[in-house]
Amino acid sequence: MRRQAWLLCSTLVLSACGLGQREASHTDVTLGTILPATDRPEVVYIEQELPGRNWHCTATFINDSQAITAAHCLIGAPAKDVRIYLMRATGAMGSNLWTRQVEALSFVPHPDFSWSAGVGGVDVMVLNFPTGTAPATATMAKKTPKVGSQVSLIGFGDNTESLGDQGAIDGTGRGVKRVGQNQIDSIGRGTIELKGNTGTETKPEPSRNSLGSGDSGGPLFYNQQMIGVASGITVARGLGGRQYVRSTYIDINSSKIQSFLRLNLKSSL
Repeated sequence: MRRQAWLLCSTLVLSACGLGQREASHTDVTLGTILPATDRPEVVYIEQELPGRNWHCTATFINDSQAITAAHCLIGAPAKDVRIYLMRATGAMGSNLWTRQVEALSFVPHPDFSWSAGVGGVDVMVLNFPTGTAPATATMAKKTPKVGSQVSLIGFGDNTESLGDQGAIDGTGRGVKRVGQNQIDSIGRGTIELKGNTGTETKPEPSRNSLGSGDSGGPLFYNQQMIGVASGITVARGLGGRQYVRSTYIDINSSKIQSFLRLNLKSSL
């Protein structure tokens, strides 16, 4: 669950979705522990069909027909030019073999989201599927936990993939559901930030997993309740020049996101 540089979709590791700046280095993308399909079935893998290319993200069902993901999963394309599909696993646990299961009827990105502006605290989108599509649903937390709280991140992003010298992605880490652990490092401006390992450490800090390519739109859980939506990462340096990954989640309890969800979800929050 980790990624290199800005937003995060798939071909993501650098952008939640596969776009964004890339670091010219060999950086392993560290995700977490593989989950059986029966664990957290409300967290699903989606495919976006755009003109000339397909991308993948993670999403979470909130009710029987609506899921939440990241608005940047549209890769800046007009909504009319995009088709989104819920994917179904066709291989054994730990494989990344998938087929399209059902197409979203419609989708609504936050009206204030701008691809050119980046994250901005409103990188959220509601997906509308046929009634009864959801295999399970997540419970959304009523408030944001405090800094230092232990959290779980789930996604279908990269785990062992790396970036070559030219920024090219090589590896087959996407498409496998994994869970990681971390703690909240900071909260503000509509986002929740985690500080995690890059995957290159000789002695990585325990329980410091990060987002990876394909994790975009995935949930952040606190006490089994959803508190955030995966948006992007930044690779930075701390004390002593040690490199670390800052994973950014959109806080679903911020005023802007709450207003958006009340307007677009079937059930009132």
